[in-house]
Amino acid sequence: MTPQPQHMAGYTLLELLVVLVIMALLVGTIPGVAVPMVDSFRFSGKIQAVAARLQEARDQAVASGQSVTLSAAALTDHDEVTLSPPGRAALVFYPDGSASGGVVSVSYAGRRRAMSINQVTGDIDGWQ
Repeated sequence: MTPQPQHMAGYTLLELLVVLVIMALLVGTIPGVAVPMVDSFRFSGKIQAVAARLQEARDQAVASGQSVTLSAAALTDHDEVTLSPPGRAALVFYPDGSASGGVVSVSYAGRRRAMSINQVTGDIDGWQ
């Protein structure tokens, strides 16, 4: 009986090169996908921060029994927030929970969202 040749287990050089090429292609596409995703996360974070600041101001006015005034600059540390109608310098939240009303717009990286502030309830009515 003749001994059977033993086969070495493993991958060929060609198989390894194919895997490396595929990995290089995948790594090359990550920046094109990741940058818009990071901008989207930052934009969402800015929207949430502005909404939280508005809610905080309303809560503070109700709790303290005094009006709380917020300018666009007080809502963010950048120039991404504007108030409407045009020319409005600030939003005012009153002790009864109501507000001066208006629209707060948040812009970042070519995106823009606006939220309405209800005059009667002082709540954020929704994003537009």
